[in-house]
Amino acid sequence: MIADTPYLFAYIVSFLFVGVAWYNHHYMFAIATRLTKRVYWVNNAWLLAMSFLPVATAWAGEYLNERGPEYFYLGVFFVWSIAYWLLTRVLIAEHRGTSVAEKLAAMPPYRFMNSWQLPTFTAILAVLVYFFPPACLIATLGELIYMALHTSPDSDQVV
Repeated sequence: MIADTPYLFAYIVSFLFVGVAWYNHHYMFAIATRLTKRVYWVNNAWLLAMSFLPVATAWAGEYLNERGPEYFYLGVFFVWSIAYWLLTRVLIAEHRGTSVAEKLAAMPPYRFMNSWQLPTFTAILAVLVYFFPPACLIATLGELIYMALHTSPDSDQVV
């Protein structure tokens, strides 16, 4: 069992990643009033990025102290973030000038990804992973806990 602890830790981080992403994704689509083909295809790109998470998690969990798997996990996290940012931007564009666009732009994950924070966070993690490979999963867990606690004020009121 002790030997499987890193794998279990990576799995829990992955599960939380999917859960927090689903909550925010559900919020975006619950408030959206206009879904276009463009939204559909960008959403598919986001889902494709998300589909790499189990592969990255399995590899990172199996080789927790190796740089390669942790960099792959960081790459998946970054590509997923860019896809999520793009999906939010497309939804904002489709709802330009409405309260929906304002709510989407105010979402904490979007604000994080649309600022200097995402590239800075990614660059710092890339350096940390070189010296301490598990830093990526640990930082991801911290970021997910923060995002789970800092949701849009009305996110628990959507249907």
